[in-house]
Amino acid sequence: MKRLPTIAASLLTTTLLATIAVADTGTAIPRTPGLADADYRSTITSSQAAAKVDSLLVLGGALGNGDFQDSLGNPSDDGWTHADRTGQEDPAWHIDTYNCDNLDGSQNPNHAMWCGSIFEQDCGTPYFEGYGNNWDKQLFWEGEAPDYEQPSYVYVQADLNIDCEPGSDRLVLEYQSALTGWTEVVTYDGQHFGLHVDEMFMIGVDEYMGQFPNDIYLRWRFVSDSVGSHEDCLWTGMGAVQIDNIVVLLNSVVTTIDDFEPWSDVNWQAVPTQGVGDFAQVRDNAYCLDNHQSNYTPKFTFVDDGEVVPGTGGTYSATWPYGPDGR
Repeated sequence: MKRLPTIAASLLTTTLLATIAVADTGTAIPRTPGLADADYRSTITSSQAAAKVDSLLVLGGALGNGDFQDSLGNPSDDGWTHADRTGQEDPAWHIDTYNCDNLDGSQNPNHAMWCGSIFEQDCGTPYFEGYGNNWDKQLFWEGEAPDYEQPSYVYVQADLNIDCEPGSDRLVLEYQSALTGWTEVVTYDGQHFGLHVDEMFMIGVDEYMGQFPNDIYLRWRFVSDSVGSHEDCLWTGMGAVQIDNIVVLLNSVVTTIDDFEPWSDVNWQAVPTQGVGDFAQVRDNAYCLDNHQSNYTPKFTFVDDGEVVPGTGGTYSATWPYGPDGR
């Protein structure tokens, strides 16, 4: 069955009466959990739609007549709310004894860093542990370059188990570069048990992070797609990842060792995933794609102007400037 398109950056919701028309097959859209009072109806068939797929029309509002303006013509949200749903507060990485005895036989029980969760359903398997859909979970390390005037040779060693859907879900080791952002070192997917990691890479002088700058940032990042996990029972296993005995060397000198036992220091920290930002705002005088059918009345827009989401600096376009000042 064809999956409906997802609105990635912002989500408009209402708990009152609303009608949604989707340019797709004309079949009814299932109610969304948590929006029990909303009325969803598909009113446009694919033969009637100008765009056959990936078009979403929101008709009506919870308050007023749904024209996104008050009685004086000023912009109004008409009772709709919006939020950034791309961030993930639960980092999922945590120290546990689950499925890691093979990573260090000297400890009983052994502890490791596990990226996973316990679910209510067992999916017909003997266990409830696993990972979910649309995960973006990060384990972060920070250190200082031995010599900020020279490049650093970074070595990362570890032992890990990974059990995830091959080709779709993955574990990535990355470092952050001031030139290229987060940069991939190595990627693992599928099923590997007792895999030894031994990676070496160089971070140049102009790539160091921080205010000075002389900081080195590393992260393990587990990413899953929208289908196939213990959450929907379409992929089951002992995942997503257990990782142990992480050693970081800078220029061949051991900097940190993490075995995640209760008496040991922990240098790798689980951090929430930041969202892309909530860019939804009701504006008037917004441009339209069709120059022959302009509509300057208030409407919800998703424009990066550097103000709705502070700190982005704004995104400019010389071709389709929907928002103010060419944004």
